[in-house]
Amino acid sequence: MNRNKILVSLCVFILIMALTACGQGNNTNTATQQSSSPAPDNAQASATSEATPSSNNSEDTTVAGTRTVKDDLGHELQIPAHPKHVLAPYLEDPLTALGIKPVAQWANGDIVQEYLQNELAGLPKVDFSAGGLVPEQAAAQQPDLIILIFKEWADKGMYESYSKIAPTYVFENGMTDWRKTLRTLGDLLGQTDKAEQEIKAFDSKVADAKEKIKGAIGDQEVALLWPSGKNLFLLSAQDYSGKLLYDELGIKEPALAHGQSFQNISLEKLPEIGKGHIFLITQYNDTESGQLMTSEVWKGLPAVKEGRVHEISWNHWMNNGLIANQLNLEDTLKALVK
Repeated sequence: MNRNKILVSLCVFILIMALTACGQGNNTNTATQQSSSPAPDNAQASATSEATPSSNNSEDTTVAGTRTVKDDLGHELQIPAHPKHVLAPYLEDPLTALGIKPVAQWANGDIVQEYLQNELAGLPKVDFSAGGLVPEQAAAQQPDLIILIFKEWADKGMYESYSKIAPTYVFENGMTDWRKTLRTLGDLLGQTDKAEQEIKAFDSKVADAKEKIKGAIGDQEVALLWPSGKNLFLLSAQDYSGKLLYDELGIKEPALAHGQSFQNISLEKLPEIGKGHIFLITQYNDTESGQLMTSEVWKGLPAVKEGRVHEISWNHWMNNGLIANQLNLEDTLKALVK
């Protein structure tokens, strides 16, 4: 399998809501169709749901044991008051944060969300390598609620196919604002209090980290780079992992990155971003990172010469969820605060 092609597609889809084709060019905001999460083999654990739901969506309890909600696309549907078998591909991060185990987990061939495997080991895969969720795969998991993170996954008659299997709730783009997504899932699954507690705890950690980082590096820039195939992507505050660095932690963003999204830059541009710190996304295809690091331009950067390059894992940095952001926060403190 061409892991590079899949991951390029993944990063573009998470940003623009699709993951099938690779993003190319100076601005990889092209829509594709898919995303990435983990996967083993054979278990159906039930989703926990305790607190009585109080809805952010329009809610009206009309039938015993069910409630009526409206999703981001305006579908009005009746869902179980207490879902027990939730299928929510690529929403495993927020579900795990809420203490809920879905009936299956997203995969793209052998690509999975490795950082969640301690919690998800043993769950069967729903494989998106064919370009989407095959209805037969969904039906095999016998869900009582299906949740789709991207509206594109409901296109071309697929919503109707999934709805025949179980009530299907669709986000417009559940990757854009992880807090909103966590709150919505908390509402749907009876975990509103848990969602608020987790967000409050994380926000407190961010506030504390922001002060420490400011004291440690002041106004030094931090560039977020991802070498992938023939591309060298510069991430910005518009990109999920960049939001934590630049918007929430207040770290100075390189001028070259500002206002762009997954900008594909040339080696000749590196001196513009290599004076402060560089976060280099690796552990996906380290051949590409190795090629970058052998270039003379790279070797000449002040950040390289002075030991301010910090390697970080693509697995959670190329993601956006509470748990991923917690890991990203830990990495940032470890790199910048000595």
